[in-house]
Amino acid sequence: MTFDFLDDDYTVLDRSILQMYAECPAQARLSETHSCSMPAIAESGEEIHRAISRTITTYIESQGVLSPHDLRNEIERELWESRTDLQPEVINGFRYSIYKFSEFLTGLHFQNILRFDGGAGELSGQLSYDFESLKVRVTSELDLLHATDSPALLAEIDWKTGRKKFNEQAVSESFQFQLHAFLVLMNYPEVEAVRISVWNTRYNLVSWAVEFRRTDLGPIRTRIQMAIQNWFENRLTPIEDVPTWPVREKCRICDYAIRCPAADIEVKDCSYDPKLWVKRMIVVKKRLKEMEDLAKSYVKVNGDIRTDAGDIYGFDKPKTTKRTASFYRTKKEDEDEEDK
Repeated sequence: MTFDFLDDDYTVLDRSILQMYAECPAQARLSETHSCSMPAIAESGEEIHRAISRTITTYIESQGVLSPHDLRNEIERELWESRTDLQPEVINGFRYSIYKFSEFLTGLHFQNILRFDGGAGELSGQLSYDFESLKVRVTSELDLLHATDSPALLAEIDWKTGRKKFNEQAVSESFQFQLHAFLVLMNYPEVEAVRISVWNTRYNLVSWAVEFRRTDLGPIRTRIQMAIQNWFENRLTPIEDVPTWPVREKCRICDYAIRCPAADIEVKDCSYDPKLWVKRMIVVKKRLKEMEDLAKSYVKVNGDIRTDAGDIYGFDKPKTTKRTASFYRTKKEDEDEEDK
């Protein structure tokens, strides 16, 4: 999400667009020129975030007098009053976290809640930082930022409502959370570190907190600046000339792979019609089963089948406790292949 030039000639770049330019410039440009409807799980995630925000607001307005039981009733009511077409998915996306969330929130002194998504005024989760030499204002919204027992340490919780489960490596390497750590430390100069953890509300899983220290900001600042540079270089470039950075792991979850010239045809097919893709998988699996049955019949009469490349199919795979037919290679074939 980008904004028009402000009165002070700063361009505002939101985390989401910066992250796409950091991941793949072509994806970022395609997102700007082609609309893409959000899946139900993403739309329900927005509803869950709103329910959490309203519940935190109620807790702060009560000055922390609400009990865990009161909070459970409050968050349940907010979830039930979500958008009618999404309500069942919204409830499913948070039902296992209701008790733990209520205990967690009431365990926080309301004055220790510094910022949160949906907060008003100084409690707003929106943080920004100006790169003066670039005339760019980078901004992102934090789900929840709170104080800890140490004045030099803050903690951030990010609500995730999908099916992805985050570990420490995923958090520490994420552009989103590196940017969040940068924004927190730039806006709170007296703070030396911020601990960030992801709470997956669907499974009630909280990742181990990853600590970002002020001494870690060198490469993070550079990564952000490079994303800004990618935006400057490609924001007006014709789509066909924008660099593509195809990586199978990224392309298979990209909403715009179907329009990308660099994406594998398999990725495009799956993105275009995932149900048809699964049907094809079932057909291929059935066909493979039929081929294996024929191969097994041959092997039972004639012995294992050996290809010119050294692959073998049959019952005599070394070091198996159960006699099954499968593909395998012997050590000798591997050594002979390396000698070629």
